[in-house]
Amino acid sequence: MPELLGPVAIPEPGTVGVFPVTLDYSSVEVREPQVVVHRFGTLDAKVEQRFLDGPGVCRFQVQLARLTPARRSAVVEFFEARRGSYQPFTLQIAEPDGTVADYTARFAEPSLSLDASSDGSWRGSVELVEVPTSTPSYAVTSTETRFPGSALKAALLAQTQVAIPLVRIAAGEHVLHLSDRRIVIGGNLYQPRLMSWGGISQTMGEEADQASFVFGNGDRVFTSLVNLVDLFKAEIEFSAFHAGTGVKIDIWKGFVGSWSFDGGPEFRIEAHDGLYALRLGYPARKIVRQDSDPRRAFAIPNQPVNVGGKKGISRITSVSVANDTAYGRPVKDI
Repeated sequence: MPELLGPVAIPEPGTVGVFPVTLDYSSVEVREPQVVVHRFGTLDAKVEQRFLDGPGVCRFQVQLARLTPARRSAVVEFFEARRGSYQPFTLQIAEPDGTVADYTARFAEPSLSLDASSDGSWRGSVELVEVPTSTPSYAVTSTETRFPGSALKAALLAQTQVAIPLVRIAAGEHVLHLSDRRIVIGGNLYQPRLMSWGGISQTMGEEADQASFVFGNGDRVFTSLVNLVDLFKAEIEFSAFHAGTGVKIDIWKGFVGSWSFDGGPEFRIEAHDGLYALRLGYPARKIVRQDSDPRRAFAIPNQPVNVGGKKGISRITSVSVANDTAYGRPVKDI
């Protein structure tokens, strides 16, 4: 059965084809997992702590040198058949002992660039990403907020850390678990959708805290999701899982304010905390006379009023449009 992101089924492209060039071990550079450096503001900013960004995925930097026109055409046709970075394939790398190792990989970028040399050959560099065949699983020993407990506090003194970012979005009955890798934490499967995030902060003033998240949308899953699920004011939480201790740290929580996407592979969400709504100069809805969608406005029909009744003037009932100043103006969002 296909996996779901909310009510939307995630397409599962099968592994098709073998990379048309058998690579030598010397032409492939295996990139190490990413390391995040946190620099403290004290001691002239000379103190830093390094965080290992989890085991992550294996990346291959492949050097394609002296490709003949025929092999160049084979690489280009293979890239177009895989629809860029969409469909995985089998990558064969010759090991130093003479054996050939098979990996499941896909192109990291949606474009391919090859340069022509003066001798009529072609060359270029291609980055490939290994598709994991297994899903790591971790158990959550405890959940903490802001201030670490004694076990986590002692573990954070180590030279390197493994911190895995987690995002949880709750929109009505649908709950989305997202991360930058495919992983199971606390019994929940986190889909590898999180590309980047920023703006997460905690201030002591009166301003609201805002955050932004970028998710992968190359297969248009998020496009189908927002057509079926209303993400406006959905709860969104950002956490970090400390793999060494099994502690899940809830860092930030807010509400989805807006989202945007285009023909590219990115889906962006702008979120804010609860203080944001209390400081709005005006809400999103206004009073109008009629509106087919109640989420956009408050529809108020014309009200019948009595006119007349004084000496010499008969009393009549009429439909009035009095107090027109209320229409088209914002209403407090409580």
